[in-house]
Amino acid sequence: MVHKGLIKAAVASGCVAAVLFLGLASRANAAGPCPAMEEPAVAPGSCTWYVQAGAPFSADGGYLSPFNNLAQVQAASNPGDTIIIVSVSTSVPPLDGGIVLQAGQTLAGGNGPGVPGVAPCSNVLQASSTPPLLFPLPDFPIITTLPTTVPTSSGLSSLPRITNASATGNTGTGDAVTLADNTTVKNLVIGGADAAAQISRGGIYGLDVKGNVTITCNDVSWFNISGAVGFIVQPFYLEQYTPGAANHNAGIRAGWAGIMIDSATVRTNATISNNYVHDGVCGDGIDLRNVVPGDSNAFLQATLNNNYVAFLKQCRGPNAIGTLEGIATQTEIGTTGTVLALLINNVENSNGSAGANADSLFINPAGDGPLSEKIANNLFLNGIGGASTNGMEYIISAGTNTSFVSIQNSVFQGDPGDMLELFNRGNGGGNVGTYASLILQNVMVQGTTITNGLPAYATPPGGAGGVRLAASPDNTGECLGVGSVGAGDVSVVQLLNTSFTTCGNNGLEVTNNYATGDGPADSSPQTIVVDIINSRISGSHFYNFWINNISPLTNLNVKVQNSDLSRSLTGVGVGFDSFFGYAIANSMIDLGGGPLNSTGNNCFFPRSAINDLEATTTTTISGLLTPPPAHPLSNQYLPFVYAENNWWGGSAPTMGTGTTDVPGFQVFTAQPAPYATILTTGPLSSVPNCGPGPGIGPGPQQIL
Repeated sequence: MVHKGLIKAAVASGCVAAVLFLGLASRANAAGPCPAMEEPAVAPGSCTWYVQAGAPFSADGGYLSPFNNLAQVQAASNPGDTIIIVSVSTSVPPLDGGIVLQAGQTLAGGNGPGVPGVAPCSNVLQASSTPPLLFPLPDFPIITTLPTTVPTSSGLSSLPRITNASATGNTGTGDAVTLADNTTVKNLVIGGADAAAQISRGGIYGLDVKGNVTITCNDVSWFNISGAVGFIVQPFYLEQYTPGAANHNAGIRAGWAGIMIDSATVRTNATISNNYVHDGVCGDGIDLRNVVPGDSNAFLQATLNNNYVAFLKQCRGPNAIGTLEGIATQTEIGTTGTVLALLINNVENSNGSAGANADSLFINPAGDGPLSEKIANNLFLNGIGGASTNGMEYIISAGTNTSFVSIQNSVFQGDPGDMLELFNRGNGGGNVGTYASLILQNVMVQGTTITNGLPAYATPPGGAGGVRLAASPDNTGECLGVGSVGAGDVSVVQLLNTSFTTCGNNGLEVTNNYATGDGPADSSPQTIVVDIINSRISGSHFYNFWINNISPLTNLNVKVQNSDLSRSLTGVGVGFDSFFGYAIANSMIDLGGGPLNSTGNNCFFPRSAINDLEATTTTTISGLLTPPPAHPLSNQYLPFVYAENNWWGGSAPTMGTGTTDVPGFQVFTAQPAPYATILTTGPLSSVPNCGPGPGIGPGPQQIL
């Protein structure tokens, strides 16, 4: 290392000083040698450069004489170099203009002036206690894997801060950091609440970056003050309660994200961990997308763990931002690339704003490539906004894709819309639809806070007796809403050791309405499979579990065992309904003793307000003839609902039939027969261990 005193002596010698100064400036600006003071013999590609806000001008870039702006280090550095942002007093404006990284570079937060090296994550973030739960957790299932801490701002008075307050800046985009192949961004404060720190567009952005990308221990906030559009929910059909009817939506714009990676034609492996993404002005939290239409080699694999996404806002900015996504994954329409995401130990808290369409976890397959996402040990708290605010929305917009989503050991509490949603609306224009699988294992859902009602044909009927009339099954306040809309679609839902309680509308509603226009008119209708094993859906406002069929359906398989489906507060425990004369060609409904080998052991007692179990078929609704085309008519629909070996309060269930529901009947079938048959022989004489319990198998009875 050249001693600083020798440099000072050279400067005092006039001409020598000028030559030395020009030489250093020339080498640095040409992205040539390393900083001359500290690393004169280090080869480019392994240099370490320092940048310090408020420092005097330097042509060197070493830790004893750092650059004072990001453009200078961007020009001086080489691929593979390390760039360190020196921590300075927060009273000093952050380094502005953003930075474009080169392949293999590391951008990191450093120590104070004159101290070499990368500072620890604790210089930027501290481990704070996880926000308190909104409701006490039920006794079962037992979940011990929720995050106990979340990363939050350290609050230190000296921090490594950068931003890009300009619409262009060094990145040309308004982003603070532009990624490159095999780059790392860590231990930085990006953005901030003071006017000089706010980011024009995104905090960290990468387009088609190859190899391994690491984003860790960053504090990202106050981004997208320009209201730029980023993630776009792809066009979809929004089903109605009218057969064959759906509103086509041309897509919904979201704001640019704090952290976003777009995959086009390359293979990207991203690790996004221990970041605090918060207080977005007009943007999503963390977004992952496959974005290039047509045949694509894109393969985006991402692991997101220990991130805290909180206090994001939806704005109504110049680009008509219409939604807000906390953590989002997507394959855009026409793409064929693959997206794989693993989300572990993340927390989403208080995202949204008044009237917002805020989805804290958002999954949007729309191309022809596969999307797979596993979510584990996740905590969602306090959605803020309107009826389209969700803890998790899984919507297949288009294409012929296959997607799998699993949620394990997770808790969702407090939401003004549907807490969880699976809407299978995909179709590539032919008979082949999309395949969607949603598996919930050891999941608790508590507290949807709206009751947006039921259709006119439901029990109780919407629009009568003070029950709100709903036009669509979307956004009514379900704990889990499932919709099947596209031709040839297959939807699979499994609840294993899972609990839905205090659902503001229905617990689990599955609506099949093959929408006109979402596939050819002569195509095969859909298949729906639902398994509820060792789970609890209890105390919902209306239906605990409702299969609502209002268009042709080829296959329906339902298996329920060892589960608590009791005590609908003002409606029906479990309903299997086919309305308007539209039949289910093949159905196996097994709540005990049926063809799917259900053991039963389900609890339908304490009783629901109207019926514990119903099966209804009709050819008319409210006196109106069945809308065409009615194929096949409901007199060809002969469903058998097997419900043997269950708990009805110690005796056999009371059977009721008739054209209207009569309060007090436990089991209801529509007349005239043989439109539906419920088999309930073999009632249990003692209460079984229904409902979720620890591990596998039945758990302790909790409903008496």
